[in-house]
Amino acid sequence: MYCVDLLSKLAFCWVCYTLTGVPTTTSNRVMSPSLKLNADRYSSIPILEPKYFDQRVDHFTGQDQRTFKQKYFVYDAYLRGSADSPVLFYCGPESSVLSSYTATNMSMAWYAQALGALVVSAEHRYFGESLPFGNKSFTPENIQYLAIEQTLADYAAIMAFIKTSGVPGVTAHSKVVSFGGSYGGHISMLMRLHHSDIVTGSIASAAATCTFGDVPDSIWYDLVSAAYEETTIRTGNDVVVCGDEVVYAFSRAWSCIHNESCRASLQEKFNLCSRVDSIGAGYLFMFYARTAFSIAAQFNYPLAWPPTRVSYPLKHVCQFMSADERLFLAMSLTYNATGAAKCFPYNPGHHETQHAAVMLYQHVHVAASPVGIQDQPFSYICCRDFPQPIGGQGIFSVPSPVNFTAVSG
Repeated sequence: MYCVDLLSKLAFCWVCYTLTGVPTTTSNRVMSPSLKLNADRYSSIPILEPKYFDQRVDHFTGQDQRTFKQKYFVYDAYLRGSADSPVLFYCGPESSVLSSYTATNMSMAWYAQALGALVVSAEHRYFGESLPFGNKSFTPENIQYLAIEQTLADYAAIMAFIKTSGVPGVTAHSKVVSFGGSYGGHISMLMRLHHSDIVTGSIASAAATCTFGDVPDSIWYDLVSAAYEETTIRTGNDVVVCGDEVVYAFSRAWSCIHNESCRASLQEKFNLCSRVDSIGAGYLFMFYARTAFSIAAQFNYPLAWPPTRVSYPLKHVCQFMSADERLFLAMSLTYNATGAAKCFPYNPGHHETQHAAVMLYQHVHVAASPVGIQDQPFSYICCRDFPQPIGGQGIFSVPSPVNFTAVSG
């Protein structure tokens, strides 16, 4: 937590300096109370009405004047209205739903309170409600306009509109800092690079900035493994390494999928919606389980936020329990955090070869989408602009199925 707090302070100082040109101290006096986590403030979350911007379908063909309605939110609770007030802009990612929460209760809102800034949050084209051609948006003819270049131009157009729309204190001279995480962080970074006339600075959290050209074999699951290897479990007077328990759980599962009778028991044992009736389907079950452990490590938040809806999910997975219970709990937190699902929506379908694993890595497998990813458009983006080689083996007994350097050429 010390590292997280330190990084938050450094980011806050950078934002202040970018917007005001005045260096800011990192003392707790400056950070408190506006930027400190406070669970009580989440009991009353303001709900904003969405706005809709008439966005161009194609920014790069002058004669194409078609438009669509792009969803966005504006949060002005902390806007002081002084001349040239700053704007904090959230770059909507690959989410199936853009809620007003992205404007009211994420880090931008904390910064806005300290800076007297306006917060704007925009939905990515082809996601959620922002469909250029409605239910025909994903036809071969229409999906061509789903491109990162078009998305950057979308956000630049919305920001230009906001700066000249008459919001009190926001002017054409107001400085803008873009925000985003993961793919959204990648977009935020590109906004600063390609639209520096509008964006003064960028916060790109966990942004995948190096998946271009000759993509190296990923070590993602090696890094995920380190989180479990650094976590211990106390059982009476004994202390065991959580990573060792995860190794044991996955080695048992790996042996099971290669045994026909054991494989047949997996659906009932783990409450799966579909049978694991082949080794190929067993591979996908292993990937399904491994993703759950990745989510617990990646979203190990101190507050009970989505996608797991528990605080410190990694600690939950690293409690003292049996190997099967550990796998089941990790999958429950990832794929059924609300408890509403009657079974885990694992569905191998006809993908029963190692090629299916490539499809799974590229987000086109339509089983569960634990973090709100809208699979169809994001699969297209990953193929066209944004390769995501989520590989490595680590402690999970699931070998990487492909050489990503070879398939990225």
